[in-house]
Amino acid sequence: MDADARPRLADVHCEAGTLGQYVLVASERPFWATVTASGLAIAQLCDGCRTVREIAGIAAARLPSLSSLPAAQALFRVLAFLEDLARHGLVHTPGAPADRWAWAESVPLAAVFVEITDQCNLACKHCYLGKRLGRGAGLDTPSLKTALLGFRALGVESVVYSGGEPLLRRDWQELVCWGATVGFEGTLLTNGTLVTPEVVSVLERVGLAVQVSLDAPNAGVHDRVRGLGAFDDALYGIRLLLESRLRSRVSLSCTVSALNATLLPALCDIAVDLGLPRMGFGIVQRAGRAETQWDELGLCLQEQIRVGEMLESLKAGYGQRLQIAAPGCVAVGDGLRRPGTVRGCPVGSTPAVDADGHVFGCQLFIDTPHAIGDLRCQSPAEIMEGEPLKRLREAIAARSTTVPSCAPCVWRSVCQGGCAARGVRNCGMSLNDPDPLCEGYRYAFRRASRAFPVEAEQQSASRG
Repeated sequence: MDADARPRLADVHCEAGTLGQYVLVASERPFWATVTASGLAIAQLCDGCRTVREIAGIAAARLPSLSSLPAAQALFRVLAFLEDLARHGLVHTPGAPADRWAWAESVPLAAVFVEITDQCNLACKHCYLGKRLGRGAGLDTPSLKTALLGFRALGVESVVYSGGEPLLRRDWQELVCWGATVGFEGTLLTNGTLVTPEVVSVLERVGLAVQVSLDAPNAGVHDRVRGLGAFDDALYGIRLLLESRLRSRVSLSCTVSALNATLLPALCDIAVDLGLPRMGFGIVQRAGRAETQWDELGLCLQEQIRVGEMLESLKAGYGQRLQIAAPGCVAVGDGLRRPGTVRGCPVGSTPAVDADGHVFGCQLFIDTPHAIGDLRCQSPAEIMEGEPLKRLREAIAARSTTVPSCAPCVWRSVCQGGCAARGVRNCGMSLNDPDPLCEGYRYAFRRASRAFPVEAEQQSASRG
């Protein structure tokens, strides 16, 4: 952009914030930025007819923050501000490169999530497998290897071995060793209770990353969630892993529910005391066994917001001592990041395979009617290039216009309708059901919009 360009403000919604700030949100694209009153006044002068030079002259005559500056300096600051808005997709100029944002027809495959068994030695209250647990289903090893080779041919480099409890699969050692030989980076999700020195030896040889579930800092709560003795057994397994060469590849995972929501700081303290490098948190989902125990486990919106803010504070407090990940937790910046960042749903980038061989767009879609294929009769290539995944992507891409509650929302282009899988699980079976965290994310967007002013504001072009 130069001084003779004629910028035009995109179709935006404007929402008043605090401290004299305003949030500009593009109507049809997931772009937004925070501006002051002066910045808003400058943006509103961008009608596609005035040049940047003319806009700077009008702004200098009207705005105290520019009126005392030499004309050249005022022009420089206005130009910098408008260029920043352009980078955020909120201002366009004739002849500039077209806005390249669009929903991709395909998403690069990042990993594949595989339930290698539906067997488990625990009976966790929140287990999403529900009635599927313990049926003895599962692809046989030759079929599973063939399927994984098919995903490898599509460019998948990582596989997540899950269950049930994956260490209960009779030939899990053969499977993970084979996976390493064909080039997969592997991660094992385990409850930790079956980890022995022999298990650690195999995992060391393969070089797997290991994620262990730990839902509380004490046996009282953890065992209430997972079963008597589970805490001590898991802690023993964790210590064995940390004494091995895998130490830097071990992490903890916690499912946050009403039973442990106040215990997260103490759980992080345990992780740091043990020397663990990272910890992940996820909100309990209303699925499987949790569906029947929701009164005991479920968190209302305000409780989820408090959990998100607590984790946000813990992330800042621990810094590099403990890397905290909290996907899906309200107010933790999941997908909010900086203004202009596309949040988007990466459905299909990490397909999930249940123990029966059904394939879903992601792990959250497991056990819903929205399977995209079946490995018992289709190859990974047929599934990932098939019509069911294409229709699923199209339906999710359209959610900001098809979910009724999105229509009046200023943030619908940024949120893009929220998580379809959560909506399906919470409300019914339709891909147009609202995300139960809708209000929470609206709250989080508002908080984030006040925290991240556009860079040019700091150069005073838009100081009010």
